[in-house]
Amino acid sequence: MKDGRFVGKNCLVTGGGSGIGYATAQKFAESGARVFIVGRNGARLAKAAEKLHSETGAEVIAVAGDMSDEKEIERVVAEVGRQAGAIHVLANCAGRSVSSMLLDLSAEDWDAILGINLRAVFLLSRCVAKNMIAHKVPHGKIISVSSISSRMGEFGNGAYSVSKGALNTLTQVMGLEFAQYGISVTAVCPGYVDTEMLREVFETRGPLEGMTAQEYQDYLVGSVPMKRMADPAEIGGFIRFLATDEANYITGVALTMAGGKMLI
Repeated sequence: MKDGRFVGKNCLVTGGGSGIGYATAQKFAESGARVFIVGRNGARLAKAAEKLHSETGAEVIAVAGDMSDEKEIERVVAEVGRQAGAIHVLANCAGRSVSSMLLDLSAEDWDAILGINLRAVFLLSRCVAKNMIAHKVPHGKIISVSSISSRMGEFGNGAYSVSKGALNTLTQVMGLEFAQYGISVTAVCPGYVDTEMLREVFETRGPLEGMTAQEYQDYLVGSVPMKRMADPAEIGGFIRFLATDEANYITGVALTMAGGKMLI
């Protein structure tokens, strides 16, 4: 355990079984938090919780739940509240993408992407905010993973881009409305992060632009001034910073972390 900045705090992380969610959970665990990781795949989640505990010594609890279902969201937050009492930090890291031209995109895929990337964030954030208010958490933190595609729509990635643009606006409104309760609401807009989801993007979106997966990877990474993808731990570390007391006066904003690819 590297430090004790989050000792005595309970952190809820969605998408905690892999990628940015796992890296974020790891950062909180390293700082002494009790971490609840949420995802749909219970077996994968349990393995992730066991690994995180082994690596950090922190208490990491897997809570399986489908964030596309409002009743499931309420059940998960109630279960975390039963075990932990107050929830001090919520990190909305779960996300979904599909590579498709808008002309070919099905209504079902549109609904599924906005359901996870936007609707679930709203419902879960509202539910957790009520827990924070009820427990009089002095500096509650809600942090969501957005994307640079929220700043500039991406070819073949329309529904995802729209969902993340709306997420930034949701962050603004929640920041304004939750400020009276001492709750800070922020979003992080990563660029290209070396995750399983991005590897799938190389495979599925590359052909839409007439490229192989490797050609598309080289094209995207080559457009980044730092000439590399981000490590998930870098995004997780920034999310952890936004949950510290040093960031208490930051709210209602979406902050870009993209190696110079996007400068707003």
